[in-house]
Amino acid sequence: MQKNLLEQIQRIGEKNGSKKHILADGRGVPLSVVVTGANRHDVSQLEKVLNSIVTERPEPTAKNHQNLCADNGYTGEPALESIVLRGYIPHVVSRRQEKRIWRTIQLTKLVVG
Repeated sequence: MQKNLLEQIQRIGEKNGSKKHILADGRGVPLSVVVTGANRHDVSQLEKVLNSIVTERPEPTAKNHQNLCADNGYTGEPALESIVLRGYIPHVVSRRQEKRIWRTIQLTKLVVG
């Protein structure tokens, strides 16, 4: 009976479900999708996402640079190095910064548009 009770208790940090890691172009068109268990860290899937782009990627140049925007789940020196080695300019921001940026964009659209 005690064993049954312990099996029903979910351990701290254990998550059910799945997580989708998606790389999209500037228009929002998906270029790569990796699906994992919800308990996997985002940064652990960065290499897989960047390596599984399904279209031909143009070579980045000084005039045609490519930005990679990601949230705080993709921070750390190894992740930054992986992004830069592929020719992307990294833009990794926290959720708070991301919300501030989107708010600024929305306000700018209201003023300009």
